[in-house]
Amino acid sequence: MQNYIEQLKIKYNYDDKTINALTKIIPALIDYYGIEYEDTILKAINDTKIICCNSYQTISKIKEEEKLTPKIGNTQLKDIESEGTYISNVEIIYNEVQNKYEILKHHRKIIISHTYNLDSPKGLEVLILNICRVIKALNEEYTINGNVLIQKEGLSEITYQIIMNEESINLDLLQESNIGIHIGSLLYDTEQIESIILKDKYETHKYDYLMLIIRYIKEIFDLKEILNEEELLKNNTFKNIYPNKIQFEELSNLIDECLNVEHEMVIYAMNREEKDRLEEILKEMFEEKMIKELVILKKESDKIKRAKTPEY
Repeated sequence: MQNYIEQLKIKYNYDDKTINALTKIIPALIDYYGIEYEDTILKAINDTKIICCNSYQTISKIKEEEKLTPKIGNTQLKDIESEGTYISNVEIIYNEVQNKYEILKHHRKIIISHTYNLDSPKGLEVLILNICRVIKALNEEYTINGNVLIQKEGLSEITYQIIMNEESINLDLLQESNIGIHIGSLLYDTEQIESIILKDKYETHKYDYLMLIIRYIKEIFDLKEILNEEELLKNNTFKNIYPNKIQFEELSNLIDECLNVEHEMVIYAMNREEKDRLEEILKEMFEEKMIKELVILKKESDKIKRAKTPEY
């Protein structure tokens, strides 16, 4: 592991604070996700440069310098951490010989603001969360189907229509799905990994209802390993708990609704009346709809567990 860290330092010219943070984070990632994912974790970190900067102008500069294919349209993916981000994009060309679009280059970078020191718990949280995003995106992050680009990060899926103009290619947002369960799982994993590092319970204090749902799924229903497996391998292990995909979509869509309402609560944090109204909506949603969906998930997962239990 020490050789790996030294190679990262040389490859990206990381400063001591970044190296110290990675020295803490990498073993905790392997401990949490499991030794079977060690190669995936190490490759994700090795393939993604971490940049600490003072301004988000750095992001625009990187996109301009690397001539990334522009993505058009506001996505519904909420800003789960304003002090850092994972930038992932591709350069797409049209192969006239084979009459199809192709991915020429794939760019991955993590941008961390100097707002929080990487030596601090908050600084570690920002870096851990974005490294988890890379890990969950590494396998089959981008695929092209005709004139549609599909981007997968964990269970989330974003589709773009590839539009070719006379001089350029653009990506126009078509659809997003499974955003809520992806963000909730990211935040949950970040808390668990940082708790391993600090040897004490750590909380991100974001999206209380969303986190409650994910804790039911990962802890109470004991589906952490199954969910992690699908997020990292994209093999539908979690979705296949259900006998048909519509049932999973009903759960996922409801989690998305929960995220949207909680995100609005953040926006209206200073408006007590509006925040209370949104809180009431969340309570009703949880009590009337979400519990029902979670009960269905529990029953279906129990069926699978019983089927796998050997009889003596």
